[in-house]
Amino acid sequence: MFNSTKRFLKKIARIDPKNTSQNIGGSTISSPQIPEPTILPQDEPIAPLYKEEELKKELYESIFECYPDIKNLNINIVSTKIYIGNGRYDDKYYLNVTWENGVSECRINSIVNCILTDYLDDARGNVNKSMIRPQLIRMFTEEVILQVSQKYANCIAQNLPINMHNIHCFKVGEVPIYDLAIGELRLMNEVK
Repeated sequence: MFNSTKRFLKKIARIDPKNTSQNIGGSTISSPQIPEPTILPQDEPIAPLYKEEELKKELYESIFECYPDIKNLNINIVSTKIYIGNGRYDDKYYLNVTWENGVSECRINSIVNCILTDYLDDARGNVNKSMIRPQLIRMFTEEVILQVSQKYANCIAQNLPINMHNIHCFKVGEVPIYDLAIGELRLMNEVK
């Protein structure tokens, strides 16, 4: 009883030797312990997304058609491997869409979803919905951030001079002015 418990604990702690001995019917059998083969993500190249360039082109054209004033639109697809267990990995593709000021993520998201729906219908069998993860990020220029920050700075002192450094330091109700400004900007449907 003690030996089997000891073997069990060694197995859990993974300190059992490479060769294991097992007593079967009065005879001892020695068998090598072979570790489970695992494929490291760097060993296997990630295939490019099916019709990747066509998808990016279609997204660019559709977003510009709906919002011709959008600035610094950037679309890229980053491929990676996600561990799913048993030494296996799945390919995942992050569809990153970034732009400056302009319309909200919600409005761009509706365009991205429409294009992805058509793309997935076309790519049936090659790509499934779980493989693509859209990430939409609206960035803000310093000018816009400082403009919105000024009204919060005026709560501290009228016409308080602000810059990108001190809006992180000045606080209204224990919250930095920068955080308040970014929070307000994120809620706006459109920033000009």
